[in-house]
Amino acid sequence: MLYVILAIILLSIDQLTKHLTVNQLAEFESVPVIESVLSFTRYHNTGGPWSLFDGIPALFVVATFAIFAFEIWYLRKHELRSKTGRIACALINSGAIGNLIDRIFRGYVVDMIEVKFIDYPIFNFADCCIVVGCVLLCIYVIFYSEDNNHGKHNTDM
Repeated sequence: MLYVILAIILLSIDQLTKHLTVNQLAEFESVPVIESVLSFTRYHNTGGPWSLFDGIPALFVVATFAIFAFEIWYLRKHELRSKTGRIACALINSGAIGNLIDRIFRGYVVDMIEVKFIDYPIFNFADCCIVVGCVLLCIYVIFYSEDNNHGKHNTDM
């Protein structure tokens, strides 16, 4: 239950940041936070990461539901007992749901975090949750999963 609460809190932060962005900035309007380092820039992403498959938000709606269906099926067969795995899933699911809400109700994902010192796409809080969750899940699967080849069976990480 704690992991559901975490996911709801993260989803709420994502939706709040998107709501504030939409209400405070016009599309493509930018507000510097740290000059030449970080800005808030409103961008409408109608594709996926790095605007892949731009203009086809329905593709990502269907893909998100397919991934959720797979996750439910997988977790019914393989109980996730570790805190790390559950936190990773809470992060990934909250981010995926946050972007899914945008795609369904807006037809695009609201992105607003622009890193200026490197050439990187504008992103949002949900994207951060997904990336951190995926990295955490990879670390868990590689080093701590009961199914790995290393023989470690730590379920508390």
